[in-house]
Amino acid sequence: MSYEEKPQPLFSEKLTRLLETCLRCGECNRFCPVYRVFELNEAYSPRGWVNLASQMNRRQLQVFIDLIEHMYGSVLCGLCDHPCPYGVRPSELILLTRKELIDLGYVPPLNVAALPRKIRTILSLFEPAAAEGSWLPPSAGDSPEVSETMMFVGRWALNAPESAVAAVELAIRFPRAVPIRDMRFSCGEILRLAGYFDEAREELDMFAEWLSDRGVRRVLTACPEAAKNLASKGIEAKMLLEDLLEYTEGSLLDKLADKIVVLVRDCWNENANSAARDLLARAGASVRSAEFCASCGYGVTYNARPDIIRRLGVSLLREAESNGASYLAFVHPLAYAAVKYATQGVKSKVKLVDVFQLLLQSTRRV
Repeated sequence: MSYEEKPQPLFSEKLTRLLETCLRCGECNRFCPVYRVFELNEAYSPRGWVNLASQMNRRQLQVFIDLIEHMYGSVLCGLCDHPCPYGVRPSELILLTRKELIDLGYVPPLNVAALPRKIRTILSLFEPAAAEGSWLPPSAGDSPEVSETMMFVGRWALNAPESAVAAVELAIRFPRAVPIRDMRFSCGEILRLAGYFDEAREELDMFAEWLSDRGVRRVLTACPEAAKNLASKGIEAKMLLEDLLEYTEGSLLDKLADKIVVLVRDCWNENANSAARDLLARAGASVRSAEFCASCGYGVTYNARPDIIRRLGVSLLREAESNGASYLAFVHPLAYAAVKYATQGVKSKVKLVDVFQLLLQSTRRV
């Protein structure tokens, strides 16, 4: 090959251009939670992942499964996007790299590759799964099958039934929403973050069509990403936390008085975080925000590298302990489920929960 001849880029023209836009200044690294829990190891940083993608694109590295697996080490929290002085979004480059590797026929790590099949066949996102129906509270027994306002919990309910029970019970008590019992449906977010863009779109389209066919006019959901994705299909979708602010006025007991709650925020939805803070404060809690945020990206990374989620979870628990907290509470239920599984066996004085569990225990029955 002559000096003038260069190998064709592996990735698309769009992704190639985006990768070349990054000047590798490393400003993004300072905000990355994975980089920090790996003790500033450059390989586990936004700049490290972008460098790896660039090397694969320029064919300086042969694409092996260990390199693909490494691209799933990022939890795509987006904290690296804001500080970039050049407007580069490293989280978008990492996500597009995952997508294009799949489009080119490269198979991601086994448990990530299994996600589309798990969604289609109603399997849990990670094992073990809860018993069928255990995610519905007893109060859901007499609910009709369909209503104009329905409550949706995601596939995470099979891994965190205690969270789903609490969310559904709150939805039944206050906004009087009817739970969607059918577990076939997914908003597609975890598939999108895994790089399966087409499959994610199909899942969301199928769900939107099902809602439309049954005359469902309004959907409440425990997942901030699900609310956003359903709204993109023209469906009136709202986060349960926002509705609870309106409907629980005067109904929350002061059971969390003198308790410190360290809140793990959702990375992409400040409305959900604000509602969670206000609701917990109504229940008497002293609320402090955790250093890291968490969302669906934790579920994807758990399937590829559970050790990374374990490190993040341990770090969050230690932070809560240093704050004298009684609870480490997650706004995003899938992130809660992933950390719960990843930190099994870790001893801590802090109780790991999600926001809905805390709110239910502080709620007066109506």
